Amino acid sequence: MGDMEQVAEDVLAFIRDEVGEEPLLGVSYFTGEEVDHVYQSEWATETYEREEVDKIVRDLQLESLGYGAYEQRQKSQLHATVRIYDEMLDITIPINDREGVAVALDLTGDYSIRKIVDRIEETVLESHDVERIPVTHG
Repeated sequence: MGDMEQVAEDVLAFIRDEVGEEPLLGVSYFTGEEVDHVYQSEWATETYEREEVDKIVRDLQLESLGYGAYEQRQKSQLHATVRIYDEMLDITIPINDREGVAVALDLTGDYSIRKIVDRIEETVLESHDVERIPVTHG
């Protein structure tokens, strides 16, 4: 199991504990070489082809590659991006300039986005093989 896969598995375990199975739609990760998914709900697998989900996660990866520019402009660390759709949202946590984790949740769930972001970042910090690298500001 690769480093990012393990981080994604840890994130999945946290979300199951924190918000339960019901609002959880998917947990994915991306590296420079691959995108993969450690969890997809029945709804997600019925709604999207695997290739579509891969493309969605690739788009999230491409966007997160530029997190350093956002950090430099804002003079602050970018912790996550959140996109809210009609019935779902996705949270992307960039870890470095090529790796990250993406989580998709049903909007009707009872959860705190901030708590989820904080816990994902804690999960990353607890991993000995993956390091979140903030861009130097200045």
